[in-house]
Amino acid sequence: MQIPFTSDIDLLLIGKTGTGKSSTGNSILGRKVFKTSNNVQSETTKVSWEVCEYRNQVIKVVDGPGVGDNRMTSEEGINLFMNAMEFAVMANTKGYHAFLLVVQFGKRFTNEDQDTIRLMKQVFGQDFVRNHCILTLMKECEGRIVLFDNVTKDAHKKCQQLDHLLTYVNALKLRGDRYTDVNFKRCQEAREKVRVEAKKPMIQDETMCQISLILQRLSQIQGAFHSPTQLQDLQALDQETQNLVRSISEQDKGTGALSDVVHSAQAIQRTVKEAIAAHQRVEADKVKVQQQEAEMSANLQRQRDEMARDMGTQSKEELNALKRRLQELEEESARDREERNQQLAMREREEQTRLQTMTQDNERTWVDIRIKLDKEFFNSIVNVTKGIFTTIASWFSKQK
Repeated sequence: MQIPFTSDIDLLLIGKTGTGKSSTGNSILGRKVFKTSNNVQSETTKVSWEVCEYRNQVIKVVDGPGVGDNRMTSEEGINLFMNAMEFAVMANTKGYHAFLLVVQFGKRFTNEDQDTIRLMKQVFGQDFVRNHCILTLMKECEGRIVLFDNVTKDAHKKCQQLDHLLTYVNALKLRGDRYTDVNFKRCQEAREKVRVEAKKPMIQDETMCQISLILQRLSQIQGAFHSPTQLQDLQALDQETQNLVRSISEQDKGTGALSDVVHSAQAIQRTVKEAIAAHQRVEADKVKVQQQEAEMSANLQRQRDEMARDMGTQSKEELNALKRRLQELEEESARDREERNQQLAMREREEQTRLQTMTQDNERTWVDIRIKLDKEFFNSIVNVTKGIFTTIASWFSKQK
């Protein structure tokens, strides 16, 4: 669906819900066509438009979706806003001469406002404010501004403030660089990153649960170091960690928003792979010891066979010497066997200790990550609570 009708000037209104965005659109059009609301929970995702003629110019005003309300922190809210903004840009195929960023006069420019600007830069591109934006104030700010009084009845004042706005718009228009769907498409990766970041808390929570279970099973497998099924158990765990890393990477969609989550899962995966490698090294050592034992046994058997053949031809002294030599070889073989077994046992203990240390390090790291995430979650709850009380206080002040 496209917005019909050609126009000389195309404007897109953007801003937080409840700041007077729609009222500003009505002031530009000279009549009430956009529905206004101060309710931050009102519908933020609708896009509507209207045109007017002013000083022989046809002005098209598109009232974009609101941004910055409580739902903008949720995946659903982010997706609704993104889809509406995409519709607003794609629907007006010629593009826009200017974005009118509406903020509220009489209020401090808060961290939430900064976050709103950051989100819109991710939607439209980092240069959209510099190249396409006019800051339209409903109450106080510094910079390139147009002060609009949306409640005045003074016709001269209405024309004066609209002329002031069009001065800025025409200056941007003369540069000949509308913001079009081409600009919008260039920012697809940044918008995708915003969508992924909206899902990040949920993905982190799921990943934390999975990694906790993987670490638990890894500890159990390491505790049964000599279990005949240890290798199969580790390989199954390795496949599980591979699936986890792949799943997170696919959800990241190449944006890098989940890089810290991916790195955490990869660290666990490396530990599991190292456990498999350690098991294989120990098994290789066992095979080597068995081969050496077999060679020593074969050598002793050859000595016994030679002594048996020489029994009838050797003198008593020579036979006694052969017996002593055979006994020495058997004692030497026993000592070598004991030494090899001790070395093998020591190697197993070293591998087991190293793996336990790696697992414990991963567990401590993961606990630190959980503490950090819990702190961030707590801070977000505090900020949301502050926002609710601020909204309530603002509402009461307006009632006085």
